[in-house]
Amino acid sequence: MIFLQYESVITPGNEAIVHHIEMDTVPQFSGSCDSKMKPRKLNYCRHVLAAWAMGAE
Repeated sequence: MIFLQYESVITPGNEAIVHHIEMDTVPQFSGSCDSKMKPRKLNYCRHVLAAWAMGAE
């Protein structure tokens, strides 16, 4: 697993309604989320790598 950085993308004005964010690990796949070639197991991400909740910095 390799990642260099991450950044949340929250629509301006919606910051107050974000309750939590989770980063999951998934098998490597490079393509559109709507791709018919996307492996089925990508629909069920269950390996939490990091989490953020309200009040966290």
